[in-house]
Amino acid sequence: MRRFWLLLVSAGLLLACGPLSRPGRPLSGTPERTPTATVVEPTQAEATVPVASPSKESAAGTAAGQVEHPPTPQRGQLAGAGKVNRPEPTEAPTPLLQQVSGPEPTPTPEGTTRPQPCAILQDARGSRGLGVLTVKNELNDADALVVLVQEGQKSPLLAFYIWAADSCSIEGIADGTYELYYMLGWGWQEGTEEFARVAAREKFEDVLAFTTEQREGGVAYTQIEVTLYAVLEGNAETTPVPAEEFPRLG
Repeated sequence: MRRFWLLLVSAGLLLACGPLSRPGRPLSGTPERTPTATVVEPTQAEATVPVASPSKESAAGTAAGQVEHPPTPQRGQLAGAGKVNRPEPTEAPTPLLQQVSGPEPTPTPEGTTRPQPCAILQDARGSRGLGVLTVKNELNDADALVVLVQEGQKSPLLAFYIWAADSCSIEGIADGTYELYYMLGWGWQEGTEEFARVAAREKFEDVLAFTTEQREGGVAYTQIEVTLYAVLEGNAETTPVPAEEFPRLG
């Protein structure tokens, strides 16, 4: 049984106005039912940033503990554009899948179009929050379509594309509970909104819960990080999803 990694971090953001420090580039991954995914138990990271003129710049990351954040970003800055975030892990998990050599794209079959890294293919979010979702596909040699839906629903709320050997961070996730689906494969087809060659269609068994809480001196919000490849001592399991039950874009 393979286990994947899911890291939940509650991080702080101060209330003062100012720009939001955004992560760098994107992330990616792959699971199975026989295989199991891993979820990292959530840890609290509370912001202790002054409300006056903040001069400190700290990264909201995946590590547990106290973190300092710059002033609260303007509403328009929480659009949730996909980007790469490559924090240095304190302890690198041991992958159970074959590691790819680098972020060079897998050859795309003729007649297919590969979306840009971390391209958002569908966004039906009516409102934005402070939550951040990071998905790692760094140890897979297949691209990934990641779909976030509200718990109990089938219609995609958010769908984005991750290249093989890459990862993505999406900001602006509103409070709520969500289910996470993903598809791995090669040769993205815009007409059918899936891969010409599908390696896996999976769903994480645990829901992802995003919350925002007012704290003294700032706001605590949720950051969640998942891997789409198996790791040792993983804490999240996935279930294979039939093609007809996978959320359809459009």
